[in-house]
Amino acid sequence: FKQKQYEAAYQQAKQATALWPNAQSAEYAMTQNAMGNILEAQDKHNEAIESYKKAYAILGPLPADSLLYKWQISTLANLSNAYMSKNSHLAIKPLQQALQIFQQHPQSTQTEYVALLNNMGQYYNQKAEYATAATYYQQAIEIKKEHALINNQSYAVSLLNVITALYNAEKYTETIP
Repeated sequence: FKQKQYEAAYQQAKQATALWPNAQSAEYAMTQNAMGNILEAQDKHNEAIESYKKAYAILGPLPADSLLYKWQISTLANLSNAYMSKNSHLAIKPLQQALQIFQQHPQSTQTEYVALLNNMGQYYNQKAEYATAATYYQQAIEIKKEHALINNQSYAVSLLNVITALYNAEKYTETIP
């Protein structure tokens, strides 16, 4: 995948799904999630959406463990991104579902929450609701500050997202700080 040999990566992921003894396991679901990532990288958004939906359907009824909620949020964020790639209004529903999971399990999903806030910002930015987008981006920045995650590229990109959204919302004086 990282070498952009997507067809080979997809075939290997498909082989992996055949090896899982239980198609209703978290491992099988996360392999489906990986297949969605590969399909999305090839701009096969409809197929990616189906793969993410399949993964989430498997994860839903599984017994809770320390990673389940992270996997659910990750899968829903991926599903939302695939919808956004198609400029689909359907992108908001998986984001809202992921927010509900976070609200029920905040301690185990903090890292995913920051990504989720950025995805919400991206969604509203795409819908030209720039002030709302900026609010989500700013929440992500505050969490990064709180956890001392400010000396990296991710933080810089988050700042740029806020600046762009505020600029597009014509809140020029707020972009300066």
